[in-house]
Amino acid sequence: MEASRRLLKELCDEATCSICLEYFKDPVMLDCGHNFCQACLARCWGETARGFSCPQCRETAQQRSIRSNWQLANMIEILRKLEEDSRREGALGVCERHREPLKLFCRDDAAAICVVCDRSKEHREHSVIPIEESPGNAELKSLEKERELIVDQKLAEELRSQECLKVNSVFERMYNFLEELELLRLAQLGSLKKEIEEKQQESIAKFSEEISHLNNLITEVEGTFQQPERELPQVRVRLPANILNTRKNLYILLSVLIFLLIPSKLLFLVSAVNFTLDPNTANPFLILSDDLKSVRRGSKYQVLPDNPERFDIMMSVLGREIFTSGRHWWEVEVEENLGRWAVGVARESVRRKGVVRISPDEGFWAVGKSFRDSSSPCQILAFTSPKPLPLTLRRKLRKIRVFLDYEEDRVEFFDVDSDDLIFTFHSASFSGEKILPFFRVWRGKVSQHLNTLLSGRHGHLSHSSS
Repeated sequence: MEASRRLLKELCDEATCSICLEYFKDPVMLDCGHNFCQACLARCWGETARGFSCPQCRETAQQRSIRSNWQLANMIEILRKLEEDSRREGALGVCERHREPLKLFCRDDAAAICVVCDRSKEHREHSVIPIEESPGNAELKSLEKERELIVDQKLAEELRSQECLKVNSVFERMYNFLEELELLRLAQLGSLKKEIEEKQQESIAKFSEEISHLNNLITEVEGTFQQPERELPQVRVRLPANILNTRKNLYILLSVLIFLLIPSKLLFLVSAVNFTLDPNTANPFLILSDDLKSVRRGSKYQVLPDNPERFDIMMSVLGREIFTSGRHWWEVEVEENLGRWAVGVARESVRRKGVVRISPDEGFWAVGKSFRDSSSPCQILAFTSPKPLPLTLRRKLRKIRVFLDYEEDRVEFFDVDSDDLIFTFHSASFSGEKILPFFRVWRGKVSQHLNTLLSGRHGHLSHSSS
């Protein structure tokens, strides 16, 4: 590219008249071989009748001997076309006429010029300054900086887009891995259940045999007592060694039967929580009952103090009870026609202001119905990360039991009516923070509400099937 510009400049120099420093116009050639514009040569010679000399080499001719140089004229036309093509190709910062860098600025013509233009008669009497001092140079630099900034912004957006794609890919792989792990654990549980059932049958058969042996022994002892009294001292009853632990074995058998035959009658050492809702955390659209045991979505915004703990956008409220250890449970009744809701637990440090997404990443562990779930009344969502997990139940959900195990970082949800496990959050990562009951009510009728019920014995949680 640089070589082409240099050759084009040399060609321009050869096509320039040494008198006017412009491209030849109607070029004529003298006997000495030099070329000039016909008008320039006429002005130079004037009315002289003799002694015509070449303006360039001063060779004298006795008479006007000039010839039109048509080949040079054609070459200049070709050169003009080349310059026009170069200008169309966007050649910037180079004089179109002389192919020199535009280092100067003509104040009279308000145009950028080269050093050759500055010496030409067109700009000879004009005020010329360096291009760096021109009025438009600062604006040009500002536009160039703005263009570079836009390019950098587009590059940054492209990089962010690529990072988002990478993150989505990682989450997708994690989701698939967890799904495969769940299937594996279910298969292992199936095998374990089968093994337990086999051991159950073996234990029942073993204890049935021992009970039969005990019955025979009792019959034998009763027959001995019917003998004459004098023969009694001669009776020696030798009990088998395993019979000595009969009472212990019977207790073991009873425990096994309770665990294997009645799995829904499990007892957990937990506390049944009787708590109230915290009005200082309630969204201004939510209306709490007088006893602070229920909440519903109102139709008007209530003017309430904008304290730091209040949810300003998310239609949510927290319970007053704070958990820092132990196992606890409570039951929540969901109105049958309630459209969208969420029930669970939350860290005390969760964000209360602005748009907040319900997920473990944000400090929420909850289930419920949302805009994304199916219209089926038997389908709800577990608000997992990175996206909610749809759950299909056997029946319509009316009452929910929330079970919190702080030390094990576990939150479980049960259908109270069917005693079915709805969902379990493992490794909840409470991180030693305070945990509170959490409720959310979306759009719906004024009568929609959530009730906290006082149920269960203090110190125990009973999962009893109906």
